[in-house]
Amino acid sequence: MNSNRVVAGTGFYGLNSNQLKKPAGIFVDVNLDLYVADYMNDRVQLFHPGESNGITVVGSRSLNPTIKLAWPSGIILDAEKYLFIVDFGNSRIIGSGLNGFRCLVGCYGVGSQSNQLNIPFSFSFDRSGNIFVADTDNHRIQKFLLMKESFALSFNQTKFCPTATWDSNGIIFADRSMAGEYPTAIFVSTNNTIYVANQQKNTIVMWEE
Repeated sequence: MNSNRVVAGTGFYGLNSNQLKKPAGIFVDVNLDLYVADYMNDRVQLFHPGESNGITVVGSRSLNPTIKLAWPSGIILDAEKYLFIVDFGNSRIIGSGLNGFRCLVGCYGVGSQSNQLNIPFSFSFDRSGNIFVADTDNHRIQKFLLMKESFALSFNQTKFCPTATWDSNGIIFADRSMAGEYPTAIFVSTNNTIYVANQQKNTIVMWEE
């Protein structure tokens, strides 16, 4: 890997289909389609391989505007091509289904209660389909349990039914003493090992199952 090239964006910020503005999250699927959480443009862009012009699939100027985004910061696509997005500015996690987008967790306003989030930045699924959220301004990692009847694994990629739901009340997986202040990045591996970026202590913390 001795060379690199730009696959999305022009180097100048903007709202055109070939531009981005402070992209914050990316996901590449098995077809090498690139999904970008275009943070400051309040949208998610899809770039097909070799294409410089993106398609707005969620948010500002999308073809089917079913939900408004505010600074999307993270994105995951499941095996059925359902999108899951960190809606950073609205402090919630949303997901797509048969009838458009819906709120999944953090649907009760900004706050620190078990059913609330406060400026979450990223999230990840474990191998049981539970959601782990870096609840940044609450200085914690929240775990939201999947309702068991709606999940399967497909080629090591998460696969949900379109009506999958999660418990609205999260469990504190790691508090400030473990996750540090303002945790921003989280990753859960296929063997359920959890990694969190602890900005306060300049470390990456790991939990093994």
